Amino acid sequence: MLALTAGLSSVDAFAYATPIHPQLPQTILEPQNVSYTENVVETPGWKGNWFIGVNGGVNAFIGSPLGCEDIWGRLKPHFGVNVGKWYTPTVGSRLSFSGFSIKNGDIKNQNYWSASADMLCNISNVVNGKGDTPKVSLVPYVGFGVIHNNQAKTSPFAISYGIMAQYGLTSRLSVTLEAGAKTTFSDFDGIGASNRFGGDNLLSLSAGLTYTIGRTGFRKIIDAKPFMIDNAKLRETCRELYEANNRLSNQNARDARALAELKKILEIEGLLTRYGNLFDPEYDKSGLKKFPINDYSGLNSLRARLHGAGLDAYSGKRTSDDNVPDDDLTDFIESTILGDSKKNNDSASDKALKSITEADDSIASSNLDLAIDGKYDKYFALIRNGESCLGSPILFFFQLGTTNLTDQSQLVNLDEIARVAKTYGLRIRVTGAADSHTGTTDINTRLGNDRADYIISQLKDRGISASLITKNNRGGIDLFNPGEANRHCKIELFLTAK
Repeated sequence: MLALTAGLSSVDAFAYATPIHPQLPQTILEPQNVSYTENVVETPGWKGNWFIGVNGGVNAFIGSPLGCEDIWGRLKPHFGVNVGKWYTPTVGSRLSFSGFSIKNGDIKNQNYWSASADMLCNISNVVNGKGDTPKVSLVPYVGFGVIHNNQAKTSPFAISYGIMAQYGLTSRLSVTLEAGAKTTFSDFDGIGASNRFGGDNLLSLSAGLTYTIGRTGFRKIIDAKPFMIDNAKLRETCRELYEANNRLSNQNARDARALAELKKILEIEGLLTRYGNLFDPEYDKSGLKKFPINDYSGLNSLRARLHGAGLDAYSGKRTSDDNVPDDDLTDFIESTILGDSKKNNDSASDKALKSITEADDSIASSNLDLAIDGKYDKYFALIRNGESCLGSPILFFFQLGTTNLTDQSQLVNLDEIARVAKTYGLRIRVTGAADSHTGTTDINTRLGNDRADYIISQLKDRGISASLITKNNRGGIDLFNPGEANRHCKIELFLTAK
């Protein structure tokens, strides 16, 4: 006996001393800090970063021949408008229209206008390199177009170039200061050779406002490399945990076989009653409460109530001295629930009935919360009429989007359900369900139906007649949290059709 006790203690201690998984690295459990790639951004396409600008200032014409007026005497007013778009934080383009008047080489006033297409480069973003739009930007530009002189009737080709300085007042509105020039052929002002390019130039200095239309700015691109490294570490950790789980599962199987052999020896030696609590304690080593397995004989559903009537909660026998034999009382309870299969009309049963129905109305009903004022005959009537199932329902849980059980060991419960149903001729109600948080209504309806069909097929394989089975389908539900618990199929046992 001492050797058996020592063997049980060593096996039990080893089973709970083994860690359930290796310690995870703390860095894997911490959230990853987001970083962004440099010089790479997401462009908004054609829907964003368009701008419209207006400006005004002065210009000065410097041509060939130059004339006798100095540059200050050549100043004339200048106005312009432009529309354009930024394709990236550094590259953009615009269409510009400007004009008003100039003083030509003969110091005569002439009216003009010019139109050009310019390429823009934000050198501040080139230096910054982060994709952010800086508060102050320097934007050189170069382009080409035409310039028209109303008095000389000339419209030569011209090259435009210059630099803009922008200061952002808001995310859309900026103040612009621009210094630019246009170079064209010498006969633009009507004086000079028509085939000489670069002879006439127009300098300008202006200030204005620019307004952005559509989506502003450019979205940064998240750097995926740190996440890829973390994913590789997680895959390696998962592999290690999987291997550790296999080792622990094998060890658990060996321990279970050892405990089974020790239990046989205790039973042979007549010590099982004394030491049986070692195999099925109320609490396991982790402190979690163990719950009894419902065998669906119809008695387990009454255990809490019978305990209040002076009956043992597990054996169904009297815990106090009275005149009712234990066997007669058990037979009476079974006959009350199961009908004529175990009917007993002797005086001992009458005494048992009187003992139960005269119980205190305040008896706890934690297992079966029925407001029947403590009168067990009303509860029995509900069972006999098929308005309440025997015991508690059993749930079978499924993997996401399938009819595959999360654990095939659940099928063991079907063996016991089939045995009890065949023994007492009970009827079975099978209800399928799915998680409404995932999948469409049609998909969840199909899943609930398929899961119920799967359980029904398993019951038929165990000898249950189809006439004893009723199928229900609840489709998508959200009764339980976490949502995985909603992916189930429920089995209930009834004395009559339901």
